[in-house]
Amino acid sequence: MNKDELAKVFEEIDLEPLAPYSQMGILSTQDEGGIYPPYVPRIGEDYRTGGIALYGTAQSIDKPWDSLREKSKTKKVLQLQDAMDKKDVWIAPYQVMLGAAGMHLLAKEGRIVESLDELHRIVVATNYYKFSLSQGGKDINPELELPGTDAQKAEYRALNDRLVTLELTALKPSVVITFRGRHLEVLKRQVPAVLQINDPSWILQGARGVLKSGKSWDREHADPQARALAISYAGQITHERYRAKADSVAIYLLKYWADWCPG
Repeated sequence: MNKDELAKVFEEIDLEPLAPYSQMGILSTQDEGGIYPPYVPRIGEDYRTGGIALYGTAQSIDKPWDSLREKSKTKKVLQLQDAMDKKDVWIAPYQVMLGAAGMHLLAKEGRIVESLDELHRIVVATNYYKFSLSQGGKDINPELELPGTDAQKAEYRALNDRLVTLELTALKPSVVITFRGRHLEVLKRQVPAVLQINDPSWILQGARGVLKSGKSWDREHADPQARALAISYAGQITHERYRAKADSVAIYLLKYWADWCPG
């Protein structure tokens, strides 16, 4: 199955499991025209089978933005593919995850990819949950706070599991970088290496103070080349809140490089 075939399957997928959430008024990815279809991953222009896939959790929107409302059904399915620049990928926090992918390539292959823009071209990126849920302007995390009966929750999660299985079958990554959650077990059944990282939003929340010089996550004696790359990635991030914490981002990235190094 190629990406065009995958997009067609996503466009025609049965969305009945979303009906309870639509009726509750908490499904953000819908308008008067109906429920939006799921979106396929953004596939980097230079991605190759066996590459790296980045999985966020879910979009965080309380109502569809105008540009999304105006898209056709087919274009809604392809919405991530339209993001040509790394700053336009609606996966929070995508740019830090790109840095993690670069640190993994250095740790496992000794390969130096110097720019986030180049990493943007070689990875696959998406959210595990393809639909946005919110209530009172607050994002609902489908891993933790999913409303409804046990049966409704199970159907909602099974729909997303099925979509992820389809995209993994089509794209065949060898590595997935993602966050903590029940979805890890689904991914591990299908991908050779699933690497869990702390959601980078944790950096913005202070990270319990561990992302400071001399604290527990600081790898101050790490290989100078790895340290320089982590600092470089942190400096390339355009997202203002992460740029303001560039030192913490560099420590975060270097810590995972150290974790992923052989031995």
